[in-house]
Amino acid sequence: KKTGMAHYKISLSSVKGEMTTINNEQDIYIQIVDSKQKILIIGNAPHPDLGAIKKGIESSENYTVKVTLPSQNVNVKDYNLVILHNLPSVANPIKDIISQLSASKTPCWYILGTQTSLSLFNNTGSGLQIVSGESSSNQVLAIVNPGFSRFTITDEFKKNISAFPPLTVPFGQYKETTDNAVLLFQQIGTLSTQTPLQIFNDDGEFRKGILCGEGVWRWRLYEYAANSNFNVFNEWLLKSVQNLSVKENRTRFRLINKNNFAENEPVTFNADVYNDNYELINTPDVTIVLKNSDNKTFTYNFSKTDKGYTLNAGFLPSGQYTYKAEVKVNEKINQVSGQLSVSALQVEQIETVADHRLLYTLAVKSGGKMFYPDELKNLSNELLARKDIKTLSYSHYKLRNLVDWKLIFYILLAMLTVEWFLRKRTGTY
Repeated sequence: KKTGMAHYKISLSSVKGEMTTINNEQDIYIQIVDSKQKILIIGNAPHPDLGAIKKGIESSENYTVKVTLPSQNVNVKDYNLVILHNLPSVANPIKDIISQLSASKTPCWYILGTQTSLSLFNNTGSGLQIVSGESSSNQVLAIVNPGFSRFTITDEFKKNISAFPPLTVPFGQYKETTDNAVLLFQQIGTLSTQTPLQIFNDDGEFRKGILCGEGVWRWRLYEYAANSNFNVFNEWLLKSVQNLSVKENRTRFRLINKNNFAENEPVTFNADVYNDNYELINTPDVTIVLKNSDNKTFTYNFSKTDKGYTLNAGFLPSGQYTYKAEVKVNEKINQVSGQLSVSALQVEQIETVADHRLLYTLAVKSGGKMFYPDELKNLSNELLARKDIKTLSYSHYKLRNLVDWKLIFYILLAMLTVEWFLRKRTGTY
């Protein structure tokens, strides 16, 4: 419920006979961001596609969806993505909405159909023009473009999307006016074409998507009838929405780092700084202050690379740290703060099971062998059978002069003194 860096400690209760409890807990840090996005669907008229799209998007908790008609007043600036279904049309040219989208750079997704006015659509600058001399349509299947790379798609999607029911697309000559990323091509009967069915494009600020056909509600019903779920339909829909509505990070100062380091691992940071035109620069100085749990501070300056910054703070004692990095760009100070932890290295306590494969490899590479407890009898036989193992005896001799032993000298002197004294006292010489 709260954005920012969250610190969690995951712990397991101990069990009877447990050798060590040090590996029963782990500290982690998670960056919580407010990713809830608002999607607006504007339909030319009531259509089953509107409900199918709304339910598919709402299968993810990251989105809230509102469905409306052009007659209702809406402010597109309040939404992260606007989906235009069968618009613009003769009855609803929606010039005001299109102007708002262009001015606010709000991403939009055109879903074309039999009610779409192609002449009005061709004037929207969507990146696609459809030239048609008559109001007719085609029934086309979807086939995946193998060269699409804007986002990843699963094998399940590639396998099942071509079996979905056909969509109703406007008949005409399709001409792409910009560099588009084509996700789906049109297949007419058994004929595969290079005519786009779904495309994405952007000019750096204004993201647009186009689905050239209506009838996706049939896709949703078909998948449930075939698989009792909506996995492929939801994947297609949510990834399309995510690609169009993703929030671009436009901050001037970005810090790139991990949140947890081992005690034997250097603490490193990377940073990017942007000017007013969002071009990478590395002229200003970037500093960072680390503070441990005892409020002891460590100040560092980043080193400059070709277009960014890097810092190796070295090895830090284990514990919890907070940091605050800052850079001054055009008299404005930009700051990034957060937390990180340095974990004590206790490999023996964390990994309590011997790595027998590693031990075996070490033994073989060093010319030895590995024996398990039930093979100890074989160990003695193996040692006795080896011809390179022999009993060796070492001796060392050292000669010293007797006069060097001062203790003997003093003992002899004492004995002579005692003898002299006794003889003199008794009168016998």
